[in-house]
Amino acid sequence: MQLWHPGNPCTKREVQMSGVASCWIVPSAGRDELPCDSNGLQSVTAKLAKIICRNDEAPDGIFLESGFNNILDAATHHPMASPYKKMPWFHWLFLDTITENNIHFQSDQSIAEVSPPLLILHAEDDVIVPFHLGVKLYEAAVSTRPDMYGPAEFVPFNASLGYGHKLIFMAPELPDIIRKFMQLCQERKQKLLSESKLLFYL
Repeated sequence: MQLWHPGNPCTKREVQMSGVASCWIVPSAGRDELPCDSNGLQSVTAKLAKIICRNDEAPDGIFLESGFNNILDAATHHPMASPYKKMPWFHWLFLDTITENNIHFQSDQSIAEVSPPLLILHAEDDVIVPFHLGVKLYEAAVSTRPDMYGPAEFVPFNASLGYGHKLIFMAPELPDIIRKFMQLCQERKQKLLSESKLLFYL
């Protein structure tokens, strides 16, 4: 079932648009302490980061907020899918249509090739992207990335705080969390530079 129009999300197009934006942002802001952030469609960030890492232009760090492991799981567990999941045609009508329309947001696969440190934030009361999908993304990062890659950190936010899907930015501790993460990214960057210079002299 092909359903396309210019406004439909497409993995390739979304990543290309983000890539164009990054080509402008990086020269404008400079490379120092420039992490890659996602507040929204984090799968685009993950896939773009994978492409950038392949080109040896990895950002210093990446943080993903309220992210899912892949689009099929996200669609299955979305609140609007609840009335239809028990129907025998659910998989054909919803999930197969997503794949047929070139919507392949698979962060759990992209993350395996992302070398910088990762910071994943998720609220336990997120009903749009359930908490356990964020945990799955973190587990994929830990299990598929080589030891030489930057560490992955998962920060949960208790359901009692009421942050849901979009309000993590209200957390009073968030600036400190990000500040510590950026410090870790800078320390790792300096270590890699020192090691590369040592190898050069050897």
